[in-house]
Amino acid sequence: MKTEKEVKALQAQLEQFFKGYALNDFAWFEGSELTEDQKANGGEKTYFKMGFDGDLYHVFWPLPDVNAKLILHNRSLRKTFDGIVEKHGFWIEFEEYYRICFMSIEPQKKD
Repeated sequence: MKTEKEVKALQAQLEQFFKGYALNDFAWFEGSELTEDQKANGGEKTYFKMGFDGDLYHVFWPLPDVNAKLILHNRSLRKTFDGIVEKHGFWIEFEEYYRICFMSIEPQKKD
């Protein structure tokens, strides 16, 4: 389980990263708790969500008809984004093409 401080630390680092590349089209949304059925079926708690658009959209969904330099630039930004998320102990899943859910990487239980 992640603390509120850990969640805010990830959000702050992502905001700093986005600001450095003028990727301003995003918003944070609250996550959701799991129901008992979801827990029983191995569901994951969503700590928070991020909606995005504009240039940030193309970091996650690059257009094939843009120049190669821009595609490589966006791939590099995506790799950096993924590294920040992983460093903070989270993983992501796309809820929609424009919204990402952030879940915690929990240590594997040893038998």
